[in-house]
Amino acid sequence: MDCPVIIFGDHTRIFKYVDFSFAIGADGTQIIIPNIKKFVPKFFYFLLLNLNIENLGYSRHFKILKMKKLIIPPMDEQKKIVAKLSAVQEYKKQLLEQKTKLKELFDSVLSKSMNGE
Repeated sequence: MDCPVIIFGDHTRIFKYVDFSFAIGADGTQIIIPNIKKFVPKFFYFLLLNLNIENLGYSRHFKILKMKKLIIPPMDEQKKIVAKLSAVQEYKKQLLEQKTKLKELFDSVLSKSMNGE
């Protein structure tokens, strides 16, 4: 299968951008292949992330996704949006890593102080 693709969890309503080889693990997995004549694949992923898909519990949600109308900006605009949103995602990832390291440091200091060190 050509990459990138977008994986949609039909029960969970979770989207994942996949740009590497993979195996499908569940029957509720839908593979969405962006039309590269209309969409920059990562833009399409960001667009899908921002759709409001009603929660039907454990029901299938792909039928709702298929009915959504999408606005398609020009390719140059899509590329600019992807660059900005990718930068925000990277910054968020860095912040979360820092938060994890700070929690580990805090826990370590707390543990040492509780043990009288």
